[in-house]
This record gives sequence, structure tokens and C-alpha cells, in this order.
Amino acid sequence: MNDQFIFCTTVIGNESLLKEEIRLYFPDLTLSFSGKGLVTFKNKGEKIDERILADKSPVFALRSGIHILKTDEDLLLDDLAKVTDLIAREKFGVHYFNIKGEPFSLVGEEKLASTYSQLNNRARPYEYIVNVIEISPGKFWIGLSFVTNATNPYPNGNTEIVLPPNAPSRAYLKIAEADKIFNLNLNFNDLVIEYGSAPGGATTYLLDKGLKVVGVDPALMDESCANNPNFKHLQIPVQDLSQEKLPDAPVQLVTVDLNLNPKQSLKEVLRLTKKHAHDIRGILFTIKIVNEFHLQKMGEYKKLFIDFGAREVIEMQLSSHKKEYLIYAKF
Repeated sequence: MNDQFIFCTTVIGNESLLKEEIRLYFPDLTLSFSGKGLVTFKNKGEKIDERILADKSPVFALRSGIHILKTDEDLLLDDLAKVTDLIAREKFGVHYFNIKGEPFSLVGEEKLASTYSQLNNRARPYEYIVNVIEISPGKFWIGLSFVTNATNPYPNGNTEIVLPPNAPSRAYLKIAEADKIFNLNLNFNDLVIEYGSAPGGATTYLLDKGLKVVGVDPALMDESCANNPNFKHLQIPVQDLSQEKLPDAPVQLVTVDLNLNPKQSLKEVLRLTKKHAHDIRGILFTIKIVNEFHLQKMGEYKKLFIDFGAREVIEMQLSSHKKEYLIYAKF
């Protein structure tokens, strides 16, 4: 019986978090290869297919799947055809990427583009993705993934969003990525409460969309946000804030990016959000992994949102994240 290997790409610097998550929640997988942004594991248990893996994909994997084969530039198209033949009756896309973000060369991409019109398109739920990962110049790994609603639909999670020069912080990228991935359906004049708003990266994105924002943060906001008539600043630590100080108007979205340990930030934000529990469409909550102990609590964090009434809870690492991940609770 051939050994089965699982590949996982991750944000460079988060390899240790990915490996610890695998150790905790995927006991049949043992470490096989570890490099910057790419880790593979040998499956010592029963073989699993791409659909099962997609349903329980590691949170700290930008993309995970079944490793199929290694190839080189000369054999790339022939070997890729062997893989696509395995799923010939299924819908599939092809994603070509390098774990460092840009291909070492354009040779592989040019070859694939001439053969596969669906190259690097946004993945659609319930289709397969054939991942062509350029490991070094002219050397490729090919792996197979399945797409669910909780899958980042872009090649290696790269939404190609660039931080604009007017953004006060990189938090702009997090909310912009979430909007592009999940299609948040932000409407003009929606009201958002943002916990941990300073200095205003995410606020800038939301205000540029025409939304009204209430920012909760004891620190100062960038003047471009503070002077915007659609912004109100509650310069109070979240743990000292009462529901009475929050707006009485309906709130459509709550975003959270607090520099607190997850247990405390979850407790305080959900306490406050009860005021708008009947109004909100979603909560975007950034979980900071202060230490690896918090990885043991991931299931508990997710359950808090289910118990709060969310109809769907998605956990995902974004390409703009550091040692953190996103919980998106839909209502």
C-alpha cells in the first residue's frame, strides 16, 4: 500500500503553530517535511480523501490537500494531466503558486495557462483544486484539494490585496481580505462596531466603503478616521465598557482585533454584543495566539459562537495574519 502524504501551506512564520495544531487534532499524521511556508505529514492511519480532509482542514493551513507527486518543468503538463484524469468527471480548477508569493519563473504558469483556462480563478465550493506548487526553479509538487465554504478560494490564500498608502495600519488588509473571501455584503450606511480600532487600519477600509463605524479603543485614532463624520470613538478599554454606551441603532457587523488573550476578549465582546444579538449579520473575530496553549482551546472558542446563536462558524488563517486566525460567525 502506498503511503499517503498531506501537504499544508501556511503563513511564513506560523509553521510551529500548524505543526502543534496537527499534533493536537490529527493524531494519525506525523511530520514528514518542514520548510518555510510548507509542511507535509505522513498519514499513518486509514487513508482519507480530499472531501473528508476539507471538512476538517487545519485552521493554520492556507491550503491543505493530498500530495500526489513531484515533477519538473519538462514533465509538468504530462504529470498534471494524470492528476486531472483522476477527477475528469468532476468540476475542478488549477491553482499555481509559490509559497513565497511569486513564482521563481513564469515558465510553469505560461505552460498551464495555455492548457487550463480556469488557471488561478477563484475556487468555487464543491469543486476540486489541483495545486501546482513551485518549490524551486523548475521543480513542482502537485496536490489535490476539495473546496468547501470554509476554504480560502484564492491560490495559497493570496487575495492580491495591496496596503494603500493612506491606511494607518495593516489591519486594513485583514478586513479587506475577509470582505473579498466571504463577500460580506457591506451596504452603504451599515453600522459597524469595531473593538480594537486604533490606529484605524480596518476603520479606514470600512469608512471608504461608506459605512458608519463605532470604534472602541483606549488608544488614539488616526486623524483621517477621527475627523470622519461617520466615525465615533469610544476611548474606553473594552473591559470597562457597558452596553449603555453602545449605540441603540441596529448594528450589522462586529469586528474584533484586540491585544488581549482570547479568553478575555471573547468574554467581553460577547457580553457587549448581546445588546445587538438580534441585529447583527456577522462577527469577525481575530484570535491572537499569545502562546501555543491557546491552540488547545480552539474548539471551545468556536463553541462560544455556536452557543451565542451563529448559524455558521468558519475558522481561517488569512495571508495577512501573523500568529492569529479569524473566526467568522454568521447570523
